[in-house]
Amino acid sequence: MKFLRLIFVIFTSLNTVIAQNKLKQPSSQNYGNLIEKNSNLEIWWANSGWKIGKDWKAPKEQDKNIFVSSAKNESESFQIIVNPKNEIENLTIQVSDLKNENQKILSSKNFEFKIAKFLDLEFPSDSVGFVGSCPDPLPEIQNPLSLPKNSNSILWVTFKIPKNTTSGKYFGTLSLNSKSFSQKINLQIKVYDFEIPDKMTCKTAFGFYPSFIKDYHKLENENQEREVFDKYFELFSKNHISPYDFTPLDPIKVEFPSIKPFSDLWSNSIYVENEKHSGKFSFMIFDDEKSKDIYAEYKNRIKIEFNKIKISFWHKTFLPEHSFLFALSFFDKNGKWIRGKNLDILVTGSGFWENFEKEIDNFPKGAKSFKVVLRATTWTPKGEKTGLVYFDDISIKNFETNEELLENNSFEKDFYLPKFEPSDLEVKVDFVNWNREIRRGIEKYNFTSFRFWVEGLGRGNFQWQVEPQINGFTPETKHYQFMFDSYLKQLEANLEKNGWLDEAFIYSFDEPTPSNYNFVKNGFGRLENSAPKIQRLLTEQVENELIGSVDIWCPLINEFDFDEAEERKKAGEKFWWYICTIPKNDYVGLFIDRPATDLRVWLWQTYQMNVEGILIWQTNYWSIYNKKYPLQNPYVDPMSWFVTGENEKGPWGNGDGRFIYPPESVFSNSDSPNFEKPVSSIRLEVLRDGIEDYEYLVILEKLVSENFSRLSKEKLNYYKNLLEVPDSISKGLTEFTKTPEPILKRRDEIAKAIEELRIKN
Repeated sequence: MKFLRLIFVIFTSLNTVIAQNKLKQPSSQNYGNLIEKNSNLEIWWANSGWKIGKDWKAPKEQDKNIFVSSAKNESESFQIIVNPKNEIENLTIQVSDLKNENQKILSSKNFEFKIAKFLDLEFPSDSVGFVGSCPDPLPEIQNPLSLPKNSNSILWVTFKIPKNTTSGKYFGTLSLNSKSFSQKINLQIKVYDFEIPDKMTCKTAFGFYPSFIKDYHKLENENQEREVFDKYFELFSKNHISPYDFTPLDPIKVEFPSIKPFSDLWSNSIYVENEKHSGKFSFMIFDDEKSKDIYAEYKNRIKIEFNKIKISFWHKTFLPEHSFLFALSFFDKNGKWIRGKNLDILVTGSGFWENFEKEIDNFPKGAKSFKVVLRATTWTPKGEKTGLVYFDDISIKNFETNEELLENNSFEKDFYLPKFEPSDLEVKVDFVNWNREIRRGIEKYNFTSFRFWVEGLGRGNFQWQVEPQINGFTPETKHYQFMFDSYLKQLEANLEKNGWLDEAFIYSFDEPTPSNYNFVKNGFGRLENSAPKIQRLLTEQVENELIGSVDIWCPLINEFDFDEAEERKKAGEKFWWYICTIPKNDYVGLFIDRPATDLRVWLWQTYQMNVEGILIWQTNYWSIYNKKYPLQNPYVDPMSWFVTGENEKGPWGNGDGRFIYPPESVFSNSDSPNFEKPVSSIRLEVLRDGIEDYEYLVILEKLVSENFSRLSKEKLNYYKNLLEVPDSISKGLTEFTKTPEPILKRRDEIAKAIEELRIKN
């Protein structure tokens, strides 16, 4: 449903939207604090909740102290903005060790320094978006910097507080040095007296495309891929993001038995159950092409070793008085077709099942074999005639011996199924390498979820689908059922043994439309029968037809219904949600040309709506999945493009599916493998802040529950009120803050409440 209108939304967004000309400077002065202003330069700082424009004026409010706060084991960022009147060369940035009043040290080794790179946006993503320059990529500062004159340069500082840090205030200095100037800035960090866990409560599931890593980094072998992939996993882990699949080089190894169906003896076979003369199936030929001749033929040629044959078959035409052909094509001793000597038997049906019989004893001269051809109508050179005919119980017998010359003449599909013992269909599954990498992802990188594929299940999305089959056997066959059950039971047992049932999910169909619902239900039903403990995720809102099939509902945020979700949770179902190129305009968005706070607000809304996880379709969609187009440089072209049915480009939105960047060095002329680290983004780090805010709320909620009986009514109401997301942050999914102040204020209130309750404990 949502994607039926998606293409319209995308194409109209660029043509009808009236967007701001550029990243607009706030009219109020609360976007930062001035540190230094003189005839040579301006220096100011801002928290991470602002996207600063190149030409923004420095705020008037002066405060030469940078003040930030953080829990233990938490990461925080802030920005230093430098605008010189003349170009600055060889600028370095350093921070001292910070000390508290008891001389406890917060080491400078806990800091990272990056520079925000401005991108030139040619098109707005939607009516909230804009064109012009906007910061997003955050490459690390590795060498002294050169800063342009009369333009804001953004130095992005990130630190992480170690778990064993003593709480309290720490003081130090941050120094900017070059040949032309030197500036020391006072830095104060308040460390709250609690820590956030290594593994976040809010589940994340973000797409990751390894092929782009290989292409952009020019990697040549598996060892190189492992080395570079790990650098991307490290970046995900720092920001609490779990990629869909963190085992791209170590999949589950599945070995199905070698058994396969016998080859179908008829071409263009369509076996149907709704119409048959006898048994379970008949053979349908449907010719609906007015410029093409549709027919089916028996693949084996029948040697003429007799003088006479008897033909018999049952037929039913879709329409009464419809004529069709039963034909024999003859071949000589060299296998060459004897032109002009076909035996075309014209039959006219009544629309009911009827029997046809005929004896043939006159074969063309030199004919040594023949082939059976069935047509749904009479033959013409242009093929303009159409028709539909069902055939069943076709027989061609040697008249003298009564020997049947056709195999599977009753069109029963079981004919093609080999006999078996259950032990013949046991599937061998090797989890060794996959388990090692899953364990590493969960224990080393603290990933909270992972997606895996089930071979033979069938998969798809609103545009296409791959039908379920194993070795050519389809789900209605016992062969498929035995193998699928053997395979899935081992998957489930392995996940349960390792304690991974809560992290694992199967996400085999993306954004179904109502026409796909039966396909989804059938696939999920097979999973339920064989492995009921494995979670089944679907990117769709609750629909009556799908209830009972889905374990994790994951709708678009604009399709989310709170009351409906709460009702389904009573049945044990879970709710995640997602954003992508839609919804546009009114809701929070993932685009570069959105306020920095959007993605942080999304996590407050996630807690507000009692949603347990977030999903994003891709993180490194740097280029079109189409070999027609060269690899895109996301630093030069920030737009995420897709290819239309006419093989033309269409826009998703600036930065859609693109939260990380390849190192800029991959765009040098070198053909050598590139082993540099990936580049973070403002959006990724703000999203991290939101995930950590969610954790603050979870910690407070748990402490309130633990202290419930010992709290006064007044205090209990106060703490419970803090667990409500205030209107100042999010009044609703389309009414929320565009500035960070309400978030930071509430975060500090929650942190103080956590400290108070920890003391009570």
